[in-house]
Amino acid sequence: MDDTFSFCLLMLFLLLMGSSVASFDGPLYDSTAYTECKMQPEAALYGGGIINDQASGVEGSLGNSATTSSGVYSPSFILHDLSQGTIYCFSSWVKIEGAGSALIRASLKTEKETYDCIGTVLAKHGCWSFLKGGFVLDSPSQLSILFFQNTDDRDVNIEIASSSLQPFSVQQWRTYQQYIINTKRKRAVTVHVANEQGRGCKDKDHLGNLPYQRFNAVVFENELKWYATEPEQGKTNYTIADQMLQFVRANQITARGHNIFWEDPKYTPPWVRNLTGNELQSAVNSRIQSLMSNTEKSSSIGMSAMKCFTLISMSRSSGPMPHCISLKQHTI
Repeated sequence: MDDTFSFCLLMLFLLLMGSSVASFDGPLYDSTAYTECKMQPEAALYGGGIINDQASGVEGSLGNSATTSSGVYSPSFILHDLSQGTIYCFSSWVKIEGAGSALIRASLKTEKETYDCIGTVLAKHGCWSFLKGGFVLDSPSQLSILFFQNTDDRDVNIEIASSSLQPFSVQQWRTYQQYIINTKRKRAVTVHVANEQGRGCKDKDHLGNLPYQRFNAVVFENELKWYATEPEQGKTNYTIADQMLQFVRANQITARGHNIFWEDPKYTPPWVRNLTGNELQSAVNSRIQSLMSNTEKSSSIGMSAMKCFTLISMSRSSGPMPHCISLKQHTI
């Protein structure tokens, strides 16, 4: 019941988030990025935003170059009326001539201050590399210049294409950010913990580690399997499992064990493999009662018994003999 209610709440939240995202006054954030150098640039994100590849735009225009006391930086964008606190996402394709490769940096200069790095890319000769970054102004600017430069001051020619500058309000950014968190980041994952040799670690080896404690549910791997708790007939030992359950309880972690029985003989105690008929039925019943009567397990952990437990009994005279015992579903 609780799981159903929680699921309904989550679906309602996602629907509300989806409605909120759909109501944005402008495009959604585009997380597209490229690491490869391409022979031709891709199209500008957001259609170029407030700048475009034409000679001018509504709020921005392309200049030939920007010159400072230390050299010439080309090309550049002249930007008008940038607002304080707005999140500006910038991207551009960059190609260089005159060097095999160069670290190209995009910078922004306003009336009051200079933002040295709003994006970088290791550009290569003869192909287009994708630069992506952004900035948030501490104060509004009526006139700004966005320019490119080679970080090591070598004499290289810089060419740009498909540039884009897209503004987002803080509300837009946070709403879409939360939408991505709930639809992309909060997905079911399987975490496999292994040692240096690639072998899976036993639960008792890493259950107390701080990173492991970030999880709120655990599944015991082998510690409650039949061969671990009753290696010899009639001699049960839950010492390791009890220690693990003490940790589980102390940290309010939900725990679940593996199957009470396995049909594969290699996961069954050796002494069980030689049992047949009534002896096998008695051993199975004893196994179930052993777990159910142990209050340390029954109040803290859920386990299930298979409906059909199959063992292969090796006989010198007749060979493998399958024995199937039908069981009702047991829940501890």
